[in-house]
Amino acid sequence: MKSLRILVFASFFIGFFCVQSQSNLAIVIPFTLEGNHLFIKANVNGSENLDFIFDTGLTVTTMNVKTAERLSLSNDKIIQTGGASGKFNAQLSKNNKLNLGAIQLAKVNLEKVSLLHLERKIGRNIDGLIGFALLKKFVVTVNYNKSQLELYPNKSFKYEGDGQVFDLITGKLSFIKAQISIDEGKWISGQFVLDTGAGLDLVLATPFSTENQVAKKMGDTYSVEAASYGEKKSTIDVAWLNKFKIKNFTFNKVPTSIFRTPTGLFSSKQIAGVIGNGLLKRFNITFDYKRKKSYWEVNDNYYNVPFTVSCSGLELSLDKTKKKVIIEKIIPESVGYESELKVGDEILEIDGIKVKLSSLFQLRKLLNQNGKEIKIKYKRYDELNELRLELKALI
Repeated sequence: MKSLRILVFASFFIGFFCVQSQSNLAIVIPFTLEGNHLFIKANVNGSENLDFIFDTGLTVTTMNVKTAERLSLSNDKIIQTGGASGKFNAQLSKNNKLNLGAIQLAKVNLEKVSLLHLERKIGRNIDGLIGFALLKKFVVTVNYNKSQLELYPNKSFKYEGDGQVFDLITGKLSFIKAQISIDEGKWISGQFVLDTGAGLDLVLATPFSTENQVAKKMGDTYSVEAASYGEKKSTIDVAWLNKFKIKNFTFNKVPTSIFRTPTGLFSSKQIAGVIGNGLLKRFNITFDYKRKKSYWEVNDNYYNVPFTVSCSGLELSLDKTKKKVIIEKIIPESVGYESELKVGDEILEIDGIKVKLSSLFQLRKLLNQNGKEIKIKYKRYDELNELRLELKALI
């Protein structure tokens, strides 16, 4: 058994403008996708532009507590909130104005939460998270080919593309029906949350996986410590799923994370799991909550982005100052575990790519090249070292 976290990095420029899409007027918000997270720009109460993750799995709008303190946001109420792994307390700031280019959202309540653990894992500044606040007011297309969100008026929207139509089960979260196959020829159905904020490919909830003996049937696994909304962590097992089917789309060998948690979203018997952005980014997807529909159009990622698992066993993150890249954990029985590397070592260079000129997402890609030998330069205390690793997929 082994352990890892999976998260990514993003930074970008942004502007806002309007375009005419046949009969629909769209407000376009550019985003940058680095790894599996979408970053957009927004400002709060007339502030400078801030970095927000667009997260369709988020039912609230969130501010990083550090950013909230800098902007002097009010502390109006202590509330209990929750994420994938359980509940916790947070401060609520009421009646704020949130601007995304031409859009202004008034009377927005913001949950103030520490996002340092996500910043360290993603590898960049995160001022906030937003999802449902946009989805309830607009029809939203996530266009990965053009790296932009396209927001259409709910009332007049009419889909004019040729994508696959899915029925949405909506509330504050959106679900679709999908199927997994562990044994050849046998399909198991369930409801899956569509979550652009999840950096994983596919996640299975604890009750669903237990009832169907998923972990037992899927073969080799390694353990993963997952970070989510809130600082509470969960252990998950990563394995290759034989097949995953969403209507007419079938994916073979999907890296699947099986949660082991007694609390939070993934302890719910109401869901089978989550389709994360590792898989969603293979489509341009339109979310139409008003009509309870979503429309999926295959994009370039569908053909060009392979599924991968850890090939080094090294879990990288920023240190607490967010200035250095360090090894936070090493998965047992991996090539990294068998090397001279240790937890706490500072990574300086991977395969000729200097850390200072790269991102955590790019560094992780270098470490996930199965069968390739790479050179790593690192620092332990004041001593500079280097070694070679022959990368090998853990499963």
